[in-house]
Amino acid sequence: MRASTLREMQCVHWVDPDWETTWALGFSVGREGERTLARHGGGCPGYFTGFRLEPRTRCGTIVLTNSIGSEPGFYAAKAFDLVAPAIDTARKALGEAPARNTDWDRYTGVYDNIRGQVAIVPWQDGLAMLELGSRDPANDMVRLEHVGEHTFRRAAVQAARHLDG
Repeated sequence: MRASTLREMQCVHWVDPDWETTWALGFSVGREGERTLARHGGGCPGYFTGFRLEPRTRCGTIVLTNSIGSEPGFYAAKAFDLVAPAIDTARKALGEAPARNTDWDRYTGVYDNIRGQVAIVPWQDGLAMLELGSRDPANDMVRLEHVGEHTFRRAAVQAARHLDG
């Protein structure tokens, strides 16, 4: 597909009477804070999708599900809230990324605990933990602090988007 075709598909062609939602060819286009996002969702029985893209930064998220009653649009928005600030920060500091200790990769994965499951993931120069039932991963991500051999503890609880700096 040509870039001009994609741009045309994301240009506003219809405005709802409330002036809150606009539509392009196949996309809804709306403002969220300072960002303008092209969004689309869809599905067929048993499969649902959610997509959002910020054309200015070329950052986007896609969620694919294979469950009835899922909320892929909601999770695409939450994934965008989590990754977009980190990508913005990384772009501004190209070549200045902190060194990551690859020895800690062996601790990454999904673990069971008494409340469900948590994911341990690489985050900046260390690790972070996220409960998989979270409905707001950008605010629920917890940085882990290395305190000894095979030992980590929760750092002060703070939102992941505040861990960028």
